[in-house]
Amino acid sequence: MKTLSMKTTLIIVLISATMWTSGCKKKEETTSGGSAEALSSSVIKGKVYADLNTTIAGNEDVTSLCTIIAKVSTADLYTPSPAVPRDRFYSTSVKSDGTYSISVEAGAKPVSVTVYPQDFETDQIISTGPTTTQRKIYTKSSFSVTSIQGGVKIIDITYN
Repeated sequence: MKTLSMKTTLIIVLISATMWTSGCKKKEETTSGGSAEALSSSVIKGKVYADLNTTIAGNEDVTSLCTIIAKVSTADLYTPSPAVPRDRFYSTSVKSDGTYSISVEAGAKPVSVTVYPQDFETDQIISTGPTTTQRKIYTKSSFSVTSIQGGVKIIDITYN
């Protein structure tokens, strides 16, 4: 059996030590695939209104007729990897009481969130006795809000 020289033994020990120390480092990544930062959530919520009945002054609660979508750029949250989509989308339906609530990822720094109220259609009441309706498509332009982790933004939405 051959004996190892002192130089060879030292090289093996150094290589082993290097592999051991580099293999024990925890790679910090978020579940999203970007570099690690403390991410939490932020809530955007409010009520949704539209003129569903022209015979009554004012707007009525929109109940379960539409969807609200929010978009957050992952670049605002962390340095994304090429395999991670640049934008994250979140969606919610308006509840029967006319409210909506979307929870989005947020970091310690302010993050811009674009909110996209989706068009919806329904029969709008235009006269009573007898009740007359007409098909109406309700629209609302997108808008941006700034959110931070743990924050709550209350934004009511009124459709045209």
